Amino acid sequence: MRFAEILNSFVPVLISERAGIAVPLVAYLIGVWVQRLSLGASLANPPLIGIVITALVALTLPASAPEFHKGADALFGLIGPATVAFAVPLYRNRALIANSAREIIGIIAFGSCAALSIAAACALLLGLPRDLVLSVAPKSTTAAIAMGVAERVGGVASITVVVVILTGLTTAVSITFILDRLGVRDPRARGLTAGICGHALATARMFQIDQTMGAFSSLAIGLAGIGTALAVPILATLLWR
Repeated sequence: MRFAEILNSFVPVLISERAGIAVPLVAYLIGVWVQRLSLGASLANPPLIGIVITALVALTLPASAPEFHKGADALFGLIGPATVAFAVPLYRNRALIANSAREIIGIIAFGSCAALSIAAACALLLGLPRDLVLSVAPKSTTAAIAMGVAERVGGVASITVVVVILTGLTTAVSITFILDRLGVRDPRARGLTAGICGHALATARMFQIDQTMGAFSSLAIGLAGIGTALAVPILATLLWR
């Protein structure tokens, strides 16, 4: 049997709903394996590797593969529960968090406002229309929150998801390098920075390094999400009355 015939025989399997679930999971596990081989290198990021592999598989499929995409959408629905699960490390570090409450609130308030303001300013300078500006503004919060915020103010949720993922991946890959160069050593500060800038993907990276960093990054996701949900509608009102 020729190679083309073998490849064609796998197409019906790949476009199935089960493949839409299995391919991203297997791709992520490959990313975990690669990261272990690289001794935890930041660039060998499992979500990044998983996205690249899944995208390459999706590009080889016929344009009409709704079953595959339906399976992938089922995984996307797990973002919300996964975000809520970050409450577990918060509970375990509740005493440390309580001792730094005032500093945490100030840092997250400033960081969230700066993140969405800079994103909106860059979009405006590029001449993007209102709906795209409002799609980009909530980029530094988790997708489950960012999508709802974007839709509420007139943004495009699908664009928001792409920007959120790119933001998270960029942060997850570069955050340790940047913080090391800046001399930031406190695990609380490192965690808060990762959570504000890179939400869930950067938080996953923090948990790989240190549980305290991961806990504070988880806290930043929740509080930054609340701040973003309140600030983006105000920003939209101020810019387009």
